[in-house]
Amino acid sequence: MSTKHTVTLPDGTIAKRTSANRVYPYAVAVGPAPKAEVLAMLGRALKAEKGYLARYERIVAYLENGGELVTKVDFMTSIMAPGLGANERALGYGNETREGILAKYAGYAKQSANRIVQYGEEIAETTEGPELIGEWTVSGWQSRAELAHKHRNHMQSVFPDRHVMVVETEYVTK
Repeated sequence: MSTKHTVTLPDGTIAKRTSANRVYPYAVAVGPAPKAEVLAMLGRALKAEKGYLARYERIVAYLENGGELVTKVDFMTSIMAPGLGANERALGYGNETREGILAKYAGYAKQSANRIVQYGEEIAETTEGPELIGEWTVSGWQSRAELAHKHRNHMQSVFPDRHVMVVETEYVTK
């Protein structure tokens, strides 16, 4: 026996869920994100990625300039770089070579640089785009009205600038 649930969201899209042993008469719908929220998220991601790139570039420069590598054996074999900061000391594990570690971090740096370009493009597109971005979506299916309202209140605190609402579902048990 299973129950098929459907709900029509405010933008007309239909969300579906099947449950083997529960009935969910309520769904919590979250509306599209405002442009400012998306731009803030992209800005945070861009800032973090720039930090990763700087870290990878420091490691590559350290290795290219002949920085010391020490093999440490405790519960696992770690390849340490005592000349780097505390967060960048374990560069490799096992029997990796200096060349292998250098190639690995050079690859990480290249991937990070590509992500920075992608974030820049997304920020430019979002800036020129519509005020609301994305679609309505269901964040949870609830078996009781008070649980649905509790979930709605939580989602409203997580996404204060979005529309969040409880929607009754249609369901059929077979």
